[in-house]
Formats: sequence, structure tokens, C-alpha cells
Amino acid sequence: MAAGPHDVRAELDELLESLQRKNVRLWVDQGDLHYLAAPGALTHQEREALRAFKARIVTEVREGGLALSPPPGTQRAPLTQQQRIYLDRMRNGHLQSRRAPILLQIEGRLNVEAMQCSVRALVRRHSVLRTRLIQVREEPEQWIDDLRDQYLEVLDVTGIPQDVVHQTLKVIIDSLCNERCDVTVGPLFAAKLIKLTPTVHVLFIAIHHIIFDGSTLALLFRELWSSYGDVALGRGLSVSAPPMQNADYARWQQLRHHAWMRNHRPYWLKHLAGAQGIRWPRDPIGDTRANGLACVSLPLGPTLTNQLRDAAQHARTLPVMALIAVFAAVVSRTCDQKDFVVTTTVHGRDLPEHEGLAGYCSHSVYLLMQLRTDERFYDLLRYVTDEFQRAMEHKDFGGIVEEHPQLRAGTLFQWLPWQRLEEIDASQAQEGQSDQLKVKRFERPFQFKHDAYYPDIYDLVWTASNTKNGILVQIFYRSEMFSATTVAQFASDFLATAERLAGDLHEPAVRVAPFDAERVSLREARHSLQSGGS
Repeated sequence: MAAGPHDVRAELDELLESLQRKNVRLWVDQGDLHYLAAPGALTHQEREALRAFKARIVTEVREGGLALSPPPGTQRAPLTQQQRIYLDRMRNGHLQSRRAPILLQIEGRLNVEAMQCSVRALVRRHSVLRTRLIQVREEPEQWIDDLRDQYLEVLDVTGIPQDVVHQTLKVIIDSLCNERCDVTVGPLFAAKLIKLTPTVHVLFIAIHHIIFDGSTLALLFRELWSSYGDVALGRGLSVSAPPMQNADYARWQQLRHHAWMRNHRPYWLKHLAGAQGIRWPRDPIGDTRANGLACVSLPLGPTLTNQLRDAAQHARTLPVMALIAVFAAVVSRTCDQKDFVVTTTVHGRDLPEHEGLAGYCSHSVYLLMQLRTDERFYDLLRYVTDEFQRAMEHKDFGGIVEEHPQLRAGTLFQWLPWQRLEEIDASQAQEGQSDQLKVKRFERPFQFKHDAYYPDIYDLVWTASNTKNGILVQIFYRSEMFSATTVAQFASDFLATAERLAGDLHEPAVRVAPFDAERVSLREARHSLQSGGS
């Protein structure tokens, strides 16, 4: 009995995945199928299968239905699923095309040439930093530019009056961040080093979100300091190239696409049928004159952080699950919803070969919350954990949202497991050096637009991150939709709920918590509203 079309498709997907696991490189050049493999890597059966599928593979590559490795020396690659979603939202006007700025102040005797070499080593090591987008037969693709000699421009403003210095910095911010960035022209990554005094520099990096995520930032800054120390001390670079580049990651995703559609799409269509996003009550006293994001910060402190970790361990789960459970309880009370979807993000690097991968790999996963009025924290924690595990088993790199447009906007709960950039240990850059460097966030004397960080497809973005003083929760919100007082009340409820969960897992999770204005600084909330947050 002849195999059906679905069986043939499954056999081809299994073959391609098997070859990829063996690091066998396939490409099509001038209508022929080529491969490169280690001696003995291919079995006789796999070679015969490649011959049998040759015509189909060549046809699918030509028609754009299958992405393989490019011919050696090529600079083109498909987009990742995450990049495709981001680009679609830019085209639909939901996202601004701007670079996100990072400014760090470096105090001490900085070796400028070593820093320039370190930045160039980053760009050479991670080709995504040289990437822009092109159109090929009306389809967007990545294009990797050739390596340049220099990527860190140095601007010396020593001796210039302070007010002129601030104006100079503002011009740099405006040109690299606030202006729209054409992703087809680039550069999507830019760096400048501004010398304020002989011992004070500002490292300014601007990078477009379509080529980076938070894990990438932490990776780049760790490697930056490691390479800086190597160059400054005259030794060879200790950071090796990653096993996979962003272009390889995109091809890996496309190879798995047909298998995913067959194995996981039915789960999501059934699981999210009729699901609703979070419906926050609109604030009648939001600042209608404002148009952008504001921020309220809520440090949980070391004591509560440790208590939440202990509670999570008791429930056989992770601290982030406890934070999502607290968030779900607050949403249920505030929005009077029992059934809703919590959108959260994961870093998207699951295989050993994804280690050290730079690019926009993080993506959304969708957790269907179904709370009961008498839900205990322990039961809610276990439910959130099980729901998260199911979402990871069926993850699709955020693509399923295109079939559930009601989940695109609203609220994002984001766990940021990486360190804040100013807390990344720079000691590895200073081993054996007499002059010690001190790195901290640069306090900006001006404003810039927030759209590059959290675009206006969200009304509220809740983030939680590890700091030296425990977990820090921050609420970014549309200031024309919510007042600072209302958001401070959300934060107060979150804090009180987190304390109840940490205190007794058998407490009812959806019990109403009174607003305690003393727990959250309204002065800070109003200041953030005026300054644009942090």
C-alpha cells in the first residue's frame, strides 16, 4: 500500500531533523542538492532517502516552502518566526521602528582601543549584529553585511561646557533612537563611546528589537567585558564563536515548521477556542494629555523574595510560577474575570546548540487561566506550573496568536531572569589591571521615546527581574489609559497578594486585598509619569 501525502511529509521532516541533529549541512545550488557531513555521519539508509527526496526538496526550496542552509559564502537567510511577527506588526502600524538605547557610565582609566576591539569582536562573533532586512520575491529575508574595520565611534567632549555636552548627547539619542530606523538600510546595531572626562566615559549602544532580546543583551555585555579584559592584557580572546548563528536558528525553525503544524497546531486551536485576553477596567482619570509609557517600580526586597522562593520550592515549582500565580489572582479580582489568558515570554533557546545564541529568540507563550472562587494558592501554583509545561510542550514561537487576534494586545507579564546591565560583573575585564572600572547606569539629562522598549500594542506590561536586593517588579502602562494612583493600587494589591502567598499556601488566592497607599510610593509613580519611566 502506497504511503499517503501526510506520511511522506512526515518521513521527510524526520529525515531533515535527523540530519540536523548530526550537523549535516544541506543546500541547493543551481537546482542540485548538496550536503556536507562528517565522515560516517550519514547511514546508507539516509543517503538513499536523500536521493529519493531530492526532487521534492529542490522543488520546495525553489518555491520557498523549505529553508535549508545557504550555499557556502551566502549572506541571505530567512526570518525567524519572532522576526516575522514583529515585522508584520511594524507594517500594520502597531510598532515603531526604532532602536532601543542602552547607556552605561564607566568610571576609571578605560582602555579605549581595547573597548573598540571588544565591540568589533562582538560584531564578528554574532552576525545578527550585522543584519538588516531585504525583500526577495516579495518575501522579507535577513541580509548579513560584511564585517567593517570599526564599530565603536569615539566622541571626545572633554573641555566643552556642561550644557553643550548635554545637548550633544541629546543629538546622539535623537539620531540613533528617536528617529525611525529603516530596517532595510540599517544599521540595526550602533555604538558610540563618549569621553566626558579622562576618567569618565559613557558607552552608548542602540540596537533594534528585531535583532535582539533581553537574553542577548546580557550575553553581549558579558562577552564585551570578557573580550575587553583579554585585549587590554594582550592575551587571545577567550570567548569562542557560538555553535549556531541567528540565521541558522531561522533555518532550524523552518525545518521544523511542517512537523509543528502537524503535531501542535490542533492542540492550540482547541485549547484557546473562545479564550479571552485580560480586560483591564479603563481609568476615567488617566492623563489624556500624555501619550506614552509611564512606570511604577515595586521592589519586593530580599525577605519577601526568599519567602516566595521557599513557597515555590514547597509547591515543587519555580519562583516565576509563584509570580504568575500572584499576577493571575490580582487580575481575577481587579478585572472580575475567572477565565482569561496570561501572555508571558520565554527565552526560546532550548537546545544545547542554542547556547550563546544572540538574536530575537524570545517569544510569547499563552497560559489559559481558569480560577475558582475558593482557589487556594497551592492549587493555583500547581495549575500555573502544569499549564506552563503544556504550553512549552506545544510552543510555536508565538505564531499561534495570529489565529487568535484577541490575544495580541492587552497585557504582558514578563520574567527577566538575566541581570540588570549595570549589575553585570565587570571584574573579569579588570583581572591583573591596577585601574579598576566602575560601571553604572548613565543618568540621562533628557528624555527619549519608549516605543522601542514596550510598544503600544500593550496597555500594561508587568516585568519581574532579579536584582542584588531581591526581585524588582515594574509596571509599564499607557499613561493616557491609567492614572498613576490606579497603577499604584494594582502594585499594592500585587505586593499584598505576594505576601499572603509567601505566608500560607493554603490561603484563598482570590480574596480581596485592601489598598494600602503607604506600601507604594505615589510620588515615584507621578515622577515616572512625567519623566517617562526608567
